[in-house]
Amino acid sequence: MEIFQFDRRERIIRRHSSRGLAATRIAAGEGKIHLTCLTVEAGGVIGTHPATSAQLFLVIAGEGENRHPPGSSSTFTAPVRPGSFSASTASSHRSSGNRCVITGVSSKPLPAKSK
Repeated sequence: MEIFQFDRRERIIRRHSSRGLAATRIAAGEGKIHLTCLTVEAGGVIGTHPATSAQLFLVIAGEGENRHPPGSSSTFTAPVRPGSFSASTASSHRSSGNRCVITGVSSKPLPAKSK
């Protein structure tokens, strides 16, 4: 057995005006899914961005909100907390914010390899 620390905050992300956002790759490979741990610091934001594929965001710790801003396929703000998750379809736009540190796992399929 191997123990893996997945909240190491290996890469700081600033794209799409994100603030206080760090990522650690959990799993990737030849399969169709990869997993990334995202940590958003208190007051941080995952900036509004288009989904490149269908995605799940599973909240491990902390609380915040998931936003689908005006102009996206649906406009709403929903709270997220430990044990909850949000699902986005490809091409949808979304962002998130929080009042305390939030840690979550993002899962999305990898694009099919061309043969």
